[in-house]
Amino acid sequence: MSQFGRFEGLTILGTGHALPDRAVSTAELAAAVGVPSDVLVRMSGVETRHWTHAIGTPADHSETNSQDLAIEAARMALDDAGMSPGEIGGLLLVTTTPPRPSVNTGNHVAKALGLGGFSMELKAGCAGALYGFVTAASMMSLGAPNLLLVATEAWTKLVPPGMPGPIAVAGDGAAAVVLAKRSGAFLGGALLTAPESASAMMPPGLYPPTPEAIARGDYLIRLSEDVAETVRDFYPLVFDEALDAAGLSRDAIDLFIPHQASMPIVRRALRDCGIPPENAFHTLSRFGNASSASVLLSLHAARKEGRLHPDMTLAMTAVGGGITAASIILRI
Repeated sequence: MSQFGRFEGLTILGTGHALPDRAVSTAELAAAVGVPSDVLVRMSGVETRHWTHAIGTPADHSETNSQDLAIEAARMALDDAGMSPGEIGGLLLVTTTPPRPSVNTGNHVAKALGLGGFSMELKAGCAGALYGFVTAASMMSLGAPNLLLVATEAWTKLVPPGMPGPIAVAGDGAAAVVLAKRSGAFLGGALLTAPESASAMMPPGLYPPTPEAIARGDYLIRLSEDVAETVRDFYPLVFDEALDAAGLSRDAIDLFIPHQASMPIVRRALRDCGIPPENAFHTLSRFGNASSASVLLSLHAARKEGRLHPDMTLAMTAVGGGITAASIILRI
């Protein structure tokens, strides 16, 4: 567990998001997974989601990918902030599903946007966007100017066709935030990894791919109930550490955004973290589980729908593959 104290002055100037054109309702999936539509909605919490790829169909590289979504979301965030690319000092791009395994996708996004400064790609599972916030805050404390943080996923390209759980919740999308400094704002929180669970939810395949490994499906994401139980346990653990690091009590949290994993996990997280349901914000029903992009998609939606405004205290908590967990407290 690593706590980090309050970084004074970090705020959000703009947000944006991007979703694939293909919207998939739970009713469409019900027959494919052999579960009645109403039961599937109740189990997953997802009514619709957006896919770049129809799970179980052959790969098609002409389809939208995570890089495309990142560019669209970043442009929207810049417009929302009223900022030009020249005012951004650097880009932090978070993804677990880059279109190329050995290239910094951030460079491609920066080129498309006309950004200067630096760019980097960061991977920390479903908690990746929160690690991105911490990385950005660290850079800004050393003098970096306005930064752009983007989380983007197209994980339907990596979901096995025979796994009803991932099929029911998988969603693709991207979201972005423009980060700057403002007096009175702050960020604090905690990061946590469990190395003994390093293989949890991760495809076992090694690079470069071999025909035998491809045939075994070694490059597809896998989930299991024992892993899900481990994930649930980490939510209150990392959230309590974040509150302690920020010097706050639960009562100080105006809005809580958990990773949109599945409805059972979200309900358990709220209960174990001691968050009243009315203080939580969800986008699971409309976007599904978009891995590292989920918390930023929810952040963008909360801001646009009037649930988040300056001087509120926001908590975001996520646990994902690895096991990698994070919780941050923001006053924006």
